[in-house]
Amino acid sequence: MNKIVLIFLFLLPNILFAQYQTRKGNSFPNGVYLNMEELKALSPGLKNSQILINDEKSNNIKKWFRSDSLFYMDSKSVKQLMPYSKIFAFVDDGILYVQRKGYDHKITVPGQLSYFVESYPIRRAASTPVAMERNKEVIPRILDLEKNEIVDFTVSVVEEILKERDEILFQEFTSINNPKKQRQVLLRFVERYNERHTISTLQN
Repeated sequence: MNKIVLIFLFLLPNILFAQYQTRKGNSFPNGVYLNMEELKALSPGLKNSQILINDEKSNNIKKWFRSDSLFYMDSKSVKQLMPYSKIFAFVDDGILYVQRKGYDHKITVPGQLSYFVESYPIRRAASTPVAMERNKEVIPRILDLEKNEIVDFTVSVVEEILKERDEILFQEFTSINNPKKQRQVLLRFVERYNERHTISTLQN
């Protein structure tokens, strides 16, 4: 019985994430997005059917992105090479990843305000036996699709967004007088903003 409970608790975060990810109006089609405008239009510049791994078509975009070279078939069925820097984001199995500095960063709260943690390995000095630490540099970010920018995930930034775009949420958030409490509920306010302002409204 305890084993079943442990398995459920392990799977619960993934189940909840999948439910949020596919919520109406805040999901993205699979594919490779070359810029912010393609992402907002829910129209990937490269479809799954175009990507190549070892000269074979593959639907595993994350594996493709993490391979040594990014090859794809263009509209004339000619093999082409895609520079990593040309990729803005990609969606693999319904999950959105943003490309930053050659790394893919998983969006854990998708929407007009997409939350992710920008994460990079911390490298040791060249003289040490091990080149890379297990620890990582992590920076919480917001991909703001309305303003076409990536901003820091902080109380002041989110508060300013709410002030400009959602008076009801702004008043509710600023009524919380405890700064610690504000930090604790900050991500929930981002989720609620996305529920009230879906990606689909950007296309109207």
